[in-house]
Amino acid sequence: MRKFLFQGLLRRPLTERAPPADDASLRELGESLARASREKLGRSLSIRHVDAGSCNGCELEIHALNNAFYDLERFGLHFVASPRHADVLLVTGPVSRNMELALRRTYDAVPDPKRVVAAGECACTGGIFGRSYASCGAISRVIPVDVNVPGCPVQPDNFMETLLYLLRQLAGAAPMIPLDHALRPKWLFGMTVHEGCDRAAFYEQSNFATEYGSRKCLVKIGCWGPVVQCNVPKRGWVGGVGGCPNVGGICIGCTMPGFPDKLMPFMDEPPGARISSTLIQPYGALIRNLRRLTNDTLNKEPKWRHNRPQRTTGYNPDKPQATYPL
Repeated sequence: MRKFLFQGLLRRPLTERAPPADDASLRELGESLARASREKLGRSLSIRHVDAGSCNGCELEIHALNNAFYDLERFGLHFVASPRHADVLLVTGPVSRNMELALRRTYDAVPDPKRVVAAGECACTGGIFGRSYASCGAISRVIPVDVNVPGCPVQPDNFMETLLYLLRQLAGAAPMIPLDHALRPKWLFGMTVHEGCDRAAFYEQSNFATEYGSRKCLVKIGCWGPVVQCNVPKRGWVGGVGGCPNVGGICIGCTMPGFPDKLMPFMDEPPGARISSTLIQPYGALIRNLRRLTNDTLNKEPKWRHNRPQRTTGYNPDKPQATYPL
């Protein structure tokens, strides 16, 4: 024992280095949120989570907010055990018949002013479970909902960003949260998957994948990206990495109110894709050939670059605006 004590005094501790400090913008955001929450909400925003009958997919993403990567509590946001301590009621999953009364009582126990956030497609619209003898469907059929954050499962950054906006709104530091007709935050779900997808250029050039593993556009093998509102292609999933089309998967429209019924059967070509992909073929062929021609030209040095004794240039001082062949 004495030996180990002396070794502990003489040797440096075997610990990992601290993570690098956050950038200036993130620190500034955290400080402004901390000031707002201290002034209006007693230093924090408390969240009461109710699982009304989900598959636990959204719970896994919500639990991730408390890990070292997201660290939700650095912004003054934390989960509480009692609804009487909460400012926000977070609900996941469709409302099962056995949880209907419990959800109503939890909602009544949260003091005003309160906000209700439905996280995940099942909470927003009923999702794959819908309404049945065992399920009431969407949360809004049982209690009022202020914001929907859809997804199957919900994307952690989208959810955390929505909570941060609500914190600023409740603190009087931000206007009313901008929502679309489905109560989704507009800045998160205002663009389609296609508009943010790295494969969109292949669609324009009529280059479509016929099997998984291809780098081309996935529309013909079942991707609904051109008509689905989601920011995952741009945001990724964890730390900007991942996301359905980014890793070769098709978009099945899990952020849309019509999911899943209007998008099935999955992995079949969407009906509208047959028309659009057929119409774009002649345009895509023309664009491909023109771009190939320009690409070949740009891959060659200009003609005035040579090893002959004459000094030549592509610039004509008499015609400075003229365009010369490359």
